[in-house]
Amino acid sequence: MPEDELLEALRGLGADHEPDVAAIRRRIDGERTNVVPLRRRPDQLPRRRPVLLSAAAAILIGGGVTVAVSQLGPSESGTPAKDLPVLVPAVPTPSDSPTSPTPSPSRSDPEESRTKQPAPDGTSSAKGDEETESNQPRTPSTSSTKNGSANRPAGEQAASSTVSALANGQQIELGAANEDWLAIGTRNDMKTIRKKAASAAPLLNFVAPDSAASVDGPFQLSFSGGLPEQDNEGITRWMQTNGAVVTVTASPRARTVTLYTGNAMNIVVKGKGLEDHRVTLPDQAPGFVTTLQIPSHGGDTTIELQSGRGPVHLVAATATSG
Repeated sequence: MPEDELLEALRGLGADHEPDVAAIRRRIDGERTNVVPLRRRPDQLPRRRPVLLSAAAAILIGGGVTVAVSQLGPSESGTPAKDLPVLVPAVPTPSDSPTSPTPSPSRSDPEESRTKQPAPDGTSSAKGDEETESNQPRTPSTSSTKNGSANRPAGEQAASSTVSALANGQQIELGAANEDWLAIGTRNDMKTIRKKAASAAPLLNFVAPDSAASVDGPFQLSFSGGLPEQDNEGITRWMQTNGAVVTVTASPRARTVTLYTGNAMNIVVKGKGLEDHRVTLPDQAPGFVTTLQIPSHGGDTTIELQSGRGPVHLVAATATSG
């Protein structure tokens, strides 16, 4: 059969194809009854569109049905070709069972997961709590500092401190309620006034350095029972210098020392068997009250007043035992 007839037959088969398996079977069976070798086809039979192929099998795939047919016409040797079986495989039936919906992965709130994330040391840590704590307003007027014991040499004691702000014009009073006290910078000759009753066994000692001077200050100091000056009230002078040292005498008992100073300076507590304790004063207020808790240790305690971002100012100091 010429190639153009072969192509026409293939197109015809494709055009007449029906996806119904039973209809395909009936059509194939109906066509096979009238198939005769081409050279023996009676002239009286109506001309039919060739449905068989001249060379080999034609495979049609559509709707899940495959048909393979071979020409029953004469071969080149003149012997009619034998019928080849027609294969009609079963059409698979699609499953009617609904596909189970794939559960979408659950989403966790990133803030919640971050909040509940455990800390590296195994304890529960909440970032939200840390942020809330860091956003709390801080009062610069009062602070407390205590050195840690992680790096402290064996046998050493540690001091602690509390800092409170002083306002302009604030009054400071020294008298019998204090076990020992010092008024500093109130005189032009820079002599230190001390509590007369404690002069025989003082808890505090101070000598003004050569660079010290008495200048106007922001506070009002009053005292009674002093030496060499007995009483005074409303003094607005204090000491200004580049640095100074207040000494706390040795004692088997702990001491509490309170300093009335300016701002933007440093306070360092030192002593034998005592870990160095440092306090840095800010500049948000004209002055500060720094209370130092000094444990019992061997020897005197020195309190160094160091200039920070400005000169050192000091007006008074008090001390108590126990």
